[in-house]
Amino acid sequence: MNSQDNSKKTGVASRRSFLKTSAMVGAAATVPSFAMRAVANNNSKLRIMHIGVGGVGGMQRGNLKRHPKVEFAFLCDVDSKNLDRVSRELPKATKIKDYREAFDKHLDKFDAVVVDTPDLH
Repeated sequence: MNSQDNSKKTGVASRRSFLKTSAMVGAAATVPSFAMRAVANNNSKLRIMHIGVGGVGGMQRGNLKRHPKVEFAFLCDVDSKNLDRVSRELPKATKIKDYREAFDKHLDKFDAVVVDTPDLH
């Protein structure tokens, strides 16, 4: 007798069936949440914090700012020159040098984070 037959007779779920059922229940629980958010946010914009606005960050920002449902809420860069230059392009965005401050004090004011920093490690 194999283990699959044994699990059916004893009422014990196999690991595979448990994981499958758990995944389906988890997915079913999150769908209403996403659907409600989509309805509630139908007219709102995705508020982005952009970390690392110079260099490569300009390409990402250029693509995103053309989207009608995107707005830049925060601009973050350690280089004041980059930050000042880009803030003239996006004057409604709040300038900030340390991203940790935005996470600590303004977490409710942005929905997504774009990180365009060099890998210096």
